[in-house]
Amino acid sequence: MTDPITLIGLVASVLQLVDTATTVYDYAGDVKNAPREQRELSSEYASLKPLLEELQKRERQVDQSNPNDPRVTGMRRLEESLADCEKKMKKLAVTFESSGLKKAWKRLTWTRHKAEIKDTIVTIGRFKAILNDWLQIDLWNISRKLEQDHDSQECRKIIQWLSPLNFFVRQDDIFSKRQEGTGDWLLQCDDFNSWVSGASKTLWCHGMPGAGKTVLASIVVDHLRKQFGNETGIAAIYCNYKDFEVQTPVNLFASLWMQLVESHPISDEVKMLHKKHINRGTRPSLRKILQVLRSEIDDYSGSKVFIIVDALDECPEDNKIRGTILTELWALQSTIHLMVTSRPHVTIELDPPCLIVDIRASDKDVLHYVDGWISCDQQLARHLKGRVALQEDLQRTVVCNAQGIYVDQSV
Repeated sequence: MTDPITLIGLVASVLQLVDTATTVYDYAGDVKNAPREQRELSSEYASLKPLLEELQKRERQVDQSNPNDPRVTGMRRLEESLADCEKKMKKLAVTFESSGLKKAWKRLTWTRHKAEIKDTIVTIGRFKAILNDWLQIDLWNISRKLEQDHDSQECRKIIQWLSPLNFFVRQDDIFSKRQEGTGDWLLQCDDFNSWVSGASKTLWCHGMPGAGKTVLASIVVDHLRKQFGNETGIAAIYCNYKDFEVQTPVNLFASLWMQLVESHPISDEVKMLHKKHINRGTRPSLRKILQVLRSEIDDYSGSKVFIIVDALDECPEDNKIRGTILTELWALQSTIHLMVTSRPHVTIELDPPCLIVDIRASDKDVLHYVDGWISCDQQLARHLKGRVALQEDLQRTVVCNAQGIYVDQSV
């Protein structure tokens, strides 16, 4: 049986390797203009970190004395695969350190180490696939739903094949960083409740960088899940310019399907689509993905379907990705409740017009953030203990200077 101490140590070790590499990426500069191998490795490391952090939170919750729990078997595979990841990543780190780590990333040494880099990318990808499977079983009870289907193994493969993006983990990661009580103003806003009720189908939330749009999107997802439960379709995508190579329209719309199918058995149409393409080694077209997404939305007949798209402005315009996403989302307007967040410069023309909410960090939210900041900083908390006037002065100063923007954009 897997020793939890061993797995915990491996996770910590690999996270340290990821953090070290991320520091080098920041030094290296523009990732878009970097060699292909560097971009791919950077993307793999960046997407690996939130998965490992989620694993850290979840691994202690598994009852390893229960041999019938599928997560226990999955942890054995996780440890073996993660150990392989650690070995390859350490070897690659030593390779670059031997010639001066930061300098190595700026010189054209990638060709010389191309095979080693590709091997590391493949190893990380293999581990992510196993970890994604394990997290889905734990977080969203996908295994319980799939066991009710006549062929759960086939369904699991189809879900992972059709949707390479997993925003379930991203949602949990963002929501966990919020300060308790923030975002209440939006949930109590008349325009928001008009959107939830169905009086208006589309809600456009725009705000400057640092206004807290992404965390507000995660708060909305959590609020809708608590309010409506599993009978209502709720799906969210979080756009990120760093992931432009994988966040294609096909993958983004497939991810919406993946989240909506959680409460339903997989249709015969999707199974046939998988069988057709898996034999050829091909992928479905955007038209076909949209077709299965519409069918899944139709399966919620009599119930509402909410789709939340965060940071649409981070989808590139130069290759028409943003325009394609907008066009197809508007085509779904009559059957869904759509919420989009973006910076103010993104222009849209809708018929009928949508509700528009200006996102700014409210004074109350900034105060929640300051209180959370103080409670997390032991040295500051000790300094302010018993000094009420000083703490109130600090709060007033931060609120006065915030001007609708959080001090730390992670909130």
